[in-house]
Amino acid sequence: MQYTPDTVKELIKLGGHLKVSGIYTPETLKDFARLAKTNNTKLTIIANSLKPDTLKDLIRFAKDNVILEI
Repeated sequence: MQYTPDTVKELIKLGGHLKVSGIYTPETLKDFARLAKTNNTKLTIIANSLKPDTLKDLIRFAKDNVILEI
């Protein structure tokens, strides 16, 4: 089941450590990463289909709060 971006954002804001797939748009994933950094939560992204530039941006935005599965 895919959850809406708003639902995922709310879960991150509540402090949930989440694992999401790369089915969300790169911009949405970047929003998730920023929220994870702001809320000091862990976010794992299954990034099989993401472009290298997107992966780099995700690391730049959230560093210690993002884990990429590639």
